Amino acid sequence: MSTTDHRELESAIPEHLRKPGLCPFRSSAEPPPYPTYVARFSKDINQVVMCYLGIQLRPEGNRKALKAAAISVEELVSLASGPLYVDQAKGVDGDEYETHIFALFWDSVMAYQHWCASDLVQGWWESNQREEDGVGYFKEVFMPKIDFFETHYATPEFQSLGNLADAMSGEIKEHAYWGAMRHRIPAAQYDSLASVGLPSVVSKHDNAKRKLVVPHDYMCLIRSGQNWENADQTEIALYQKVILPSLVQGMGYLSEQGLEIGCYSNRFVTLLCEDGYIARQSYGLSYWSGLDALEKWASSHQTHLKIFAAAQEYMSKLGSEARLTTYHEVAVMAADEQYFEYINCHPSTGLLQLA
Repeated sequence: MSTTDHRELESAIPEHLRKPGLCPFRSSAEPPPYPTYVARFSKDINQVVMCYLGIQLRPEGNRKALKAAAISVEELVSLASGPLYVDQAKGVDGDEYETHIFALFWDSVMAYQHWCASDLVQGWWESNQREEDGVGYFKEVFMPKIDFFETHYATPEFQSLGNLADAMSGEIKEHAYWGAMRHRIPAAQYDSLASVGLPSVVSKHDNAKRKLVVPHDYMCLIRSGQNWENADQTEIALYQKVILPSLVQGMGYLSEQGLEIGCYSNRFVTLLCEDGYIARQSYGLSYWSGLDALEKWASSHQTHLKIFAAAQEYMSKLGSEARLTTYHEVAVMAADEQYFEYINCHPSTGLLQLA
């Protein structure tokens, strides 16, 4: 028997969030076939903030205005009260609009609110110029409590939200079986996480250029990322041949037809380096009617099963030599832990397509 059969496994749920008699566990005596990890957050963190601040430009739009908007956002996020971690990404949506997204992360709601309420940030966001410069803006904010989200990493390296954590776990046991995602969410020990209601779109202060989306309880977010920065050219070629086609197909389905299975919005974007050049990283960002809809797609829909099969083929060829790393972060939130505002955006942007 190999030494990996005796490796120590941790629960994805940290000890201080476990509920006696309720904490999920693997029913199989067999260990997972490969290691994965989760981020360990300080016990002092009760809630986190993920703010996706985006700007978009129509195909024939003024690129100088887009660049000026991006520079303004960069200045705002660099304020002392700004986010603890930031990444930037670009993509082109189904309407051919270029989209530049700033993903901003805080470890407390109060810190985020302090930044939003600052004269510079509030003045810039509320300015009439946002409605008149030919650029679209959106702010999609998620504030899940610590026991209502989970992280999952193929390697013990911080990504995205994980950059707020204190440490990385050892190898975990809740993975490599359908349902593991739910089992990594601490609240699932005592809550069904069933979504309630439907979202609606309204105008802000009767201003047709500013739209708010009123969310419902237990909407679900997933950010699923791919990082091939450390891969050599041979592995990159394999990634582009084996995984990328099915990934692009799956992301395209969610973006164009996802509503029929409960996916309210999906974007597939490429991360940017600090110097603005394209990085060897990407992520899909999806908003769902609830965790159950996401689980059903992941476990049974042909588009995700193709992605899963491609990943298995990829790993079977490279095994421990693979340098591609993947991750995802999933959160479920009450209605008052979400905020969506869109300024001058086209009707299919984010949750506006629900109107």
